[in-house]
Amino acid sequence: MEDLGLDASEMTAADAPSGAGSANAAPAEKKDSAPPKRSSWRKRLFLLVRLAVGVGLLWWVFHKFIKVEEIRDLARRTDRGLLILGLVTELLPIFITTFRWQLLLRPVEIRLGFLRTLHFNYLGLFFNNFLIGLTGGDLMKAILIARGTDRRAAAVLTVFVDRLVGLVTLALIAGLACFARLGNRDFLVAAAIVWGFLASFALFCLVYFNRRLRSAQWVRRLRRRLPGREILIELDDAGRAYRGQWGVLSGAFALSVFGHAASIGGAFILARSLGSTVSLVDVLIYFPVVMMIASVPISIGTWGVGEAAFVGFFRKVGMPDATAVGLSLLVRLSQALWTLPGGLLLAIDPAERKAVKEAEEEAKSH
Repeated sequence: MEDLGLDASEMTAADAPSGAGSANAAPAEKKDSAPPKRSSWRKRLFLLVRLAVGVGLLWWVFHKFIKVEEIRDLARRTDRGLLILGLVTELLPIFITTFRWQLLLRPVEIRLGFLRTLHFNYLGLFFNNFLIGLTGGDLMKAILIARGTDRRAAAVLTVFVDRLVGLVTLALIAGLACFARLGNRDFLVAAAIVWGFLASFALFCLVYFNRRLRSAQWVRRLRRRLPGREILIELDDAGRAYRGQWGVLSGAFALSVFGHAASIGGAFILARSLGSTVSLVDVLIYFPVVMMIASVPISIGTWGVGEAAFVGFFRKVGMPDATAVGLSLLVRLSQALWTLPGGLLLAIDPAERKAVKEAEEEAKSH
């Protein structure tokens, strides 16, 4: 607990675990029985808000920018060969990111074979793409992978680090591509998003790894007031496993480059299949920015957010709105197509369905 500036003496009575001989153990249990219900209602409310945001944005995009005739014309003009090639290319990132996650599991002493890691990755992707619920796919696969161990915090951390490595690499790719468009005002918003994210990440690293700052009294007082600080302590303790693991982190970033190259290349091929003449440099800039915006969980499965972002950014480089929406839908189609095996795993394996149900209940209780 030292790294978070907390120690056992600073915990309040509510935070401290109740012992068997505590006279106040029973009342404490009664008092703590209400928060999970409030938490459950908050989660449901957040789910409804995300659903409303997605539906609202989808209605706005299709009502304002798209006509039925344009969609029909786009479907007629689609190059089937390039379409299939683009869809197949979008399969590669699933395997590459599985290798990345498997690599990031090693420092926290969770060792799985590639096929088993792919199994959990597919389940998480299926939850993210198909199931509307309170439990996201990332949390689901973290809970499943930590079953039977005391490494739940470490498993959750690996999912977070995996996501963060992917986002930072994506931003770096777009940031470097922005140099090819210096002086073009149309790319200022994209550059601001990318470099703003990278600057925020650099600041976070400077603060997080600065021991003097982390041990300052005002920081210690702030952390005592943070909600869920016990969970933060667990995650921080697990995070120590990555200190000095430069080989693992470098390998994870290298795999991310290959994974994003396949994803961006697939999007470029899909855009060409729709008859777009957008350049590869423009896709290198705007596709990562759209994916970064879509990673913010403000709608179910990022529906609506992705479509609006595709239209808003790619129209800057002359892509028709109908083509931009078509590209967004094709990217979604590829994600849905290649994550269906996660649903098949649940359909053919009763034990897996039981494990997923138990994981959902565990997630709802926290």
